[in-house]
Amino acid sequence: MDTVAPQTSIVSGPKLRTTARTAKLTFRSPQAGVTFQCKLDKSAWRGCRSPLTYRKVKRGAHIFQVRAKDAAGNVDATPAKRSWRVR
Repeated sequence: MDTVAPQTSIVSGPKLRTTARTAKLTFRSPQAGVTFQCKLDKSAWRGCRSPLTYRKVKRGAHIFQVRAKDAAGNVDATPAKRSWRVR
């Protein structure tokens, strides 16, 4: 029985400070066959795929989080995070 949660990492994303209102994020897991769940700021977790692009991002600070979920239902307990600020 698989009880080991997959790991998640963010490969690329927006610069720490930017004027761009579009944010493209790329993420991965070393474990094959996982699905991903993402959230931006205080939104709810949703299924997502890499790469993921957000358009019309509001000015201000943002935090993106992503976590992997494997076929056994194990979820990464420490989601990968990326923070940035749109000026």
